[in-house]
Amino acid sequence: MFTNTSDMTKSHAILLPAVALLSTLATTGCNRSSDQGTSAAIAETIVTRELAVLESETTSEEIETRLTTPSGCFSGPFNGAPFGAMWPECASIVDSGLDSDPRTIAVSFEDGCTGPQGNPLSGTMTIEIVGAGDSLLAVGDGRTITHEDFQRGNRVLNGTRSRFVSSIDENNQPTFDLSHDLSMAHPFGEINQSGGGTWVWLSGFGTPGDCSDNIWVRNFEANWTGPQGNGTTRILDGLTYDGACGYVISGTITINRPNQQVVIDFGDGECDQFAIVNHNGNLFELNLETHEISPI
Repeated sequence: MFTNTSDMTKSHAILLPAVALLSTLATTGCNRSSDQGTSAAIAETIVTRELAVLESETTSEEIETRLTTPSGCFSGPFNGAPFGAMWPECASIVDSGLDSDPRTIAVSFEDGCTGPQGNPLSGTMTIEIVGAGDSLLAVGDGRTITHEDFQRGNRVLNGTRSRFVSSIDENNQPTFDLSHDLSMAHPFGEINQSGGGTWVWLSGFGTPGDCSDNIWVRNFEANWTGPQGNGTTRILDGLTYDGACGYVISGTITINRPNQQVVIDFGDGECDQFAIVNHNGNLFELNLETHEISPI
């Protein structure tokens, strides 16, 4: 961690010095308001891009899951659609079969294809599964997902991400080693991400039809190259998701850019839809439902 956020609270009170000359107080208040406004704009830009990357990753993961685990539970763009209804006629799926090792599944979309919500779909996603197929419950088993101009809506993915089982606990819950080498094009520009980490399941793995028992922790560190070519590091530290809550309930995401640092703190385990954003010492509240940022 680069910033200690353990003493942050979600209080909306800002305490000013009790005693100050009126002229000094007025000047300080003006400067402070201006500085906070600038900080809010910068924080909003960085956080918006981080949320876009998270959504791109989630979209990729959920389409992958649709291809490999029809009984899975979902909370993303295809939520609620039966597996068979998810794929439009303009989608082509080729599967080498459960008996093949590695098993290869590829989905591609014809020109002009759209998804259930009218979003454009194009390009190809190919999944190569090594080992125990869908269960992935043997050390060394895993899968690599390759994107070739894979578009959903206003984002396009190229490159690969992979996960392989590194250990399994006494409750049959796996730990995956993760690796990403992805290019993600969004309306604001393209982000190239290269990095790795771990995905530790505490409960719920192996019950794909029920998301409420899912609890997992992600740690991940990556280097970004953003639309302006600036170098950025992105660190997910102890990011904990609770399926019964439906939100990330603890952990932090730290984004370091030249002269800028943003830490998104998801709290200490309480189930709510808010996180604290710290931009160079200025605090804001992030609504995870609406993505709105407001000063604290």
